Formats: sequence, C-alpha cells, structure tokens
Amino acid sequence: MKAQEIADYLKLKLVGNPDRDVSSVAHIDLAKSYQLTYWSGDGEVTTEAGTILGKKPWSELTASTYIISEQPRYDFGKVVERFFMWQTKQKPQISKSAVIHPTVAIGVEGMNYSRGRNGDLQKVPHTANVIIADNVTVEALTTIQKGVLKDTVIGKGTKIGPKCNIGHGAHIGEHCLITGMNFIGGSAVLGNRVYVAPHSTIKNGVWVGDDAFIGIGSLVLHDVPEGATVVGRPAVRLEQFRSERERLRWLLQKQK
Repeated sequence: MKAQEIADYLKLKLVGNPDRDVSSVAHIDLAKSYQLTYWSGDGEVTTEAGTILGKKPWSELTASTYIISEQPRYDFGKVVERFFMWQTKQKPQISKSAVIHPTVAIGVEGMNYSRGRNGDLQKVPHTANVIIADNVTVEALTTIQKGVLKDTVIGKGTKIGPKCNIGHGAHIGEHCLITGMNFIGGSAVLGNRVYVAPHSTIKNGVWVGDDAFIGIGSLVLHDVPEGATVVGRPAVRLEQFRSERERLRWLLQKQK
C-alpha cells in the first residue's frame, strides 16, 4: 500500500512522498525504507524508516515521508488494526530443548494501550514475537508476553519460576534465575546470570547488568549496575540499604 492511503485513513496531513510503499510496520530502531513506524518524542533519532507517524517532520529528514499526528502511538495502533494484523499471527519460537510446564502462557498480548484526545483507549497490537532459547525452563502459571515491535527474548539456560509475568519486549539474558512470583516489566533488559528473588518487580524499560542480584520483594525503578546487589522498595544498593537502616535505628533509639 502507499503512505497516502494511511494518511487518508487517519485523515492526517502527509509531508513528503505520497507514493512511498509501506508493506509492514516495525520499531523505529529496526524499520527499513518500506516500513511504517512512529515516534512520540520531541527530539530526533536515527532511523531508516521510510514512513514515520510523528508530531512534526524532523529538520534533517531521515525518511522521505511523514504523517503528522498529535498522538502518533494512538494513530499507529489504529493503522495496525486496520492494515497489518497479519503481523500479529506469528507462532512463538521455542527451542526443542526448553522445558515448558503446564499452564504456562506464551505469546499473549500485554496491556499496551494509548489514550486518545477524548480519553478513549486504543489497543496497540503486538506484531513482534517470543523467542525462547536452548535449555530454558518456565514453570507453571507464568505468562510471557510477545513483543509489540521488538521480540521478547529469554536467553539460553535461563530458569523462570512459577507465577511470573514477563512483559512485552523484555530481554532476559543467559543463565538467569528468575524465582517465583516476579514481575518483569515490558522492554526491561536483564543481562546474563542475573538472580531475581521472589515477589520482586522490575519496572518497564529498566536495565539490569550482568551478575546482578535482586533481593526478595524488591521494587526496581532504576538501572542496576553489573554485579550489584539491590534490595528494598524502592530498591537501592545493599550498602545504602544497610546505612539507611542503621540511621533509622539510631534515630529510634535517640527518641527513647
């Protein structure tokens, strides 16, 4: 199809080449000249995308065609629902050596919605996949969501306990141990050999370095350096946690 057809469907202004071919959608980091993507930010990023749904054309054009939208993510969801739902039909790629326990849900869509000007919610369909590498184990009642525009990846040798949720587009490295009842937010990145103790939450988009240790019940809101141990809600480095506990103990004793 042509870019102009998309602009006409959305009733939006097009800047650039109206005859630009659009055959599929992709993440802005991965998009090619024949693909549509969106960008909700005010700045500019490097992309090879041929057509961009965005708030305004960039000063140095990296694509020949722009469709100007005040709500790019919302309109992108509408376009995918209308023209590109075939991209949502992929089957998860699961290694034959992976062990998937009963009641595990793999490849479901997550809560990815965009709110419109009138307050309504528009689903942004998930067009990426789930990739589970060799010797991965996933235990009962765990959910692994497929990616929206980037694949959800579980690295080689990683073990995931029961009742976990792995968000869309998360990337978990090799030989990690994700114990039971943990929540890994969408687009979070865990390095290799990361340990996540039970009842922990890792915010969407957070980066956790290799060999990090996430203590029991932690709420991880910020990136975690390689080899670091973090604990608490919100999670902080173990040294800071101990220091704060000592300070609190001193204050309590002082009030007696």
